[in-house]
Amino acid sequence: MKKILATITVLFLSLGVQANDTSGCGTRENLKEARTTKGNNLQVHFKMAPNSRCWNAEDGAITISYEWLQKNDDENHKAVFWTKTNQSVSTINANISCKRFDNGRFYTSNSSDNSYVCRAIGSLKIGFQENVAVEIAPQLDGSWDTKGFSQNYLFKFYLFE
Repeated sequence: MKKILATITVLFLSLGVQANDTSGCGTRENLKEARTTKGNNLQVHFKMAPNSRCWNAEDGAITISYEWLQKNDDENHKAVFWTKTNQSVSTINANISCKRFDNGRFYTSNSSDNSYVCRAIGSLKIGFQENVAVEIAPQLDGSWDTKGFSQNYLFKFYLFE
């Protein structure tokens, strides 16, 4: 009997079965993107619990991703996101990674040289908020990628959109 129970347990675990959230507190997610003035891709990923009484209400966060194309794999850049989230201003230092690029989703290259796509990623915890307006100004190596002072990118998220 113990062998049968052990076998069933191993089979169950090997199937990768995951429990679903039946509390009604499953995370709501939304992704929005914009093309910057320099032609780069800016994305904001929003994650939030459905209401303030949920066990995961304080886990609400936004993740910002900024991508650009360059001719080498040099990751020695400094990327910063200036953000204003529902009147709260923050500066987020981003992590940068670069990888070889082969004419994909966001960019095309007619050059015979190797091209690399680099991505800066930063996150900001915002707790529970039903409606979130996120204003973002990406900066790479001291150069802002916006239309001008106070002309940043605005993303609006509504929990039940």
